[in-house]
Amino acid sequence: MSFWLIQNFPDTADFLSVPERAFIIRRLKRDNQTSAAGEKFAGSALKQSVKDWKMYLFALLYAGSDAPLYAFSLFTPSIIKVRTACPLLRGRASLIA
Repeated sequence: MSFWLIQNFPDTADFLSVPERAFIIRRLKRDNQTSAAGEKFAGSALKQSVKDWKMYLFALLYAGSDAPLYAFSLFTPSIIKVRTACPLLRGRASLIA
């Protein structure tokens, strides 16, 4: 669905008027953005990014920092349910939480 909703560049955005397109492109050029001229897909850039070790490092860092947060948010309702359901298990559940 995003293929049809997300525009590649202001030149192809149908919802922008001609003055709005010119304003956005001028602003991108003034900010020294490389995409101000409109970039085409390059397979060499994809190969270069796949070979870059920093990409894998940051992916591991992101997964390592995000996984505990997801685990906590997914298991918190179960911990609360166990903690409030049975009085005998309240002590064990408090050790987990």
